[in-house]
Amino acid sequence: MVLDVVKKSYWSKKPYNKEFWGNFWTEVFDAKGWSFWTATYKHNDENTVEFRTGNLVGGWLQRLDNLRKWGMGVVVICVAEEGKGPYNVSSCWMFRGQDVPAEMVECDDYALQTWVKQDPSSEASRASIQEFFRAADDGSTVGGQICLDCRYFK
Repeated sequence: MVLDVVKKSYWSKKPYNKEFWGNFWTEVFDAKGWSFWTATYKHNDENTVEFRTGNLVGGWLQRLDNLRKWGMGVVVICVAEEGKGPYNVSSCWMFRGQDVPAEMVECDDYALQTWVKQDPSSEASRASIQEFFRAADDGSTVGGQICLDCRYFK
């Protein structure tokens, strides 16, 4: 599996290619060479101002420039009830290899996340991964929460 080809296929349409997942799991994804991870920000209870939470996410993504050739991901800002914080930051990543790459681990923001490896052979994990990557759709939810902002790392 070539990451550049996957990225081009996924983002070939705005905001993303809605047909991408149709054959991804069966014909494209290499489970031995790639892995999926989800991360949840450990201090979501402190995210009480939406624009500051957005700045937090933007800063994290800027510090990950060295990761571009080893992975792609999506970071979402969600709320349980619209118009009310705290704002919950979570993300889903696809990385080369079976571990979180050094380029992510070396970023100071890595320690601020709780990381969970996903099982891509599980239908529940696949559905969760796809839910994250489809968060750019209007009115979408992630983990049962309303998605306010979705930022892709390509």
